[in-house]
Amino acid sequence: MAEINNDHNVYILGAGFSAARGLPLISDFMFALRDAHQWLAAENRRSEADSVEQVLKFRLHSTPTAYRVQIDLENIEDLFSLAAAADDSLTQHIRIAIAATLDYRQAITAIPKTRFNLEMGGPPLPKCLKENVIHAGATPSASQIEVLTYDFLLAGLLGDLDAKLPCQGNSIVSFNYDLLVENALVSLKVPFSYGFGNRTVVEDPTAETFQLRPDAKIELLKLHGSTNWAYPGGRGGKLRIFDSYERLHTAGYIPELVPPTWRKSFDGPLTHVWRRALEQISRATRLVVIGFSMPPTDLHFKYLLAAGLRENISLREIVFVNPDCQSVEVRARALFGDLDRRPRARLVQTDTKNFVGQGELPTTVASVGRTIHRSIQQVFHSY
Repeated sequence: MAEINNDHNVYILGAGFSAARGLPLISDFMFALRDAHQWLAAENRRSEADSVEQVLKFRLHSTPTAYRVQIDLENIEDLFSLAAAADDSLTQHIRIAIAATLDYRQAITAIPKTRFNLEMGGPPLPKCLKENVIHAGATPSASQIEVLTYDFLLAGLLGDLDAKLPCQGNSIVSFNYDLLVENALVSLKVPFSYGFGNRTVVEDPTAETFQLRPDAKIELLKLHGSTNWAYPGGRGGKLRIFDSYERLHTAGYIPELVPPTWRKSFDGPLTHVWRRALEQISRATRLVVIGFSMPPTDLHFKYLLAAGLRENISLREIVFVNPDCQSVEVRARALFGDLDRRPRARLVQTDTKNFVGQGELPTTVASVGRTIHRSIQQVFHSY
């Protein structure tokens, strides 16, 4: 019989989750790509600038295609899908261009922070959420705290901002390439696993900061690769995990990313990651989809859910958290049909920072069983 779970959240993260860090959405990635080229050249990062240039040249030379076929060349899903069909030689340039563009946006964007008043008498909070005391609050019994926003968001999603229940569990499935979740888990001192097979990867010494453990309770399953993964000996060898894209690039490697196209190829260690994602979805009490708009090119998401839910007897609800509920609802209805049947699909029209907020409303993280203790007051996100 399938495993029964009463409080296991599986968070599925899309590009919208990373927007607070200044990382581009699909709709504006091409603008960021063009800006990155100039910045990379100015920073003397010539090889990365060359890869961006190759992608932009392909965009330019593909213009006649858009007159004959309905393709939006300003949408990277369309552009990269065309490249996958027409020119395999661009694959490495696309991977480098994606990683370099994300690195550029993080370099020019202020790190978001969250401020809140912490009153005495609350549950023990993660140490990193109590270290930066700005000044005494309105009363001697409260302090004003400023923390990194993604530390706060992850703590809220994992239930670390209130007393945890014994049966509470969490897993994270991500379509993002960035390391925002990893870095937040490091700050929170939470060990995690990438979901790889035991003999399919090797950790670079720099990755020791991640506290990667095969048996960790938290799994971070990055289905489309990561900017800190590479194949030093070429594909077919062991995947190496670094602590950052900077370390990987300095070592002369190409990040292992699966570009957003209609033709996605998964092999080697990524097959283990997908298998673990299926297992986690099959155990989920709730699926909480944050900032993922279910693009039409991503048919894998549809069949990932279908295969994972095939043996799930615990699921109570699927929650979509997105500020653009109109388009998400259209795609959700195309995927599920009747959103009100059980288990129902619920739409929450908000962004991540407001979802991980206070109160017991259906539009907050409390509605998926992860409350924030009343001792945390006046939460303010500085972005």
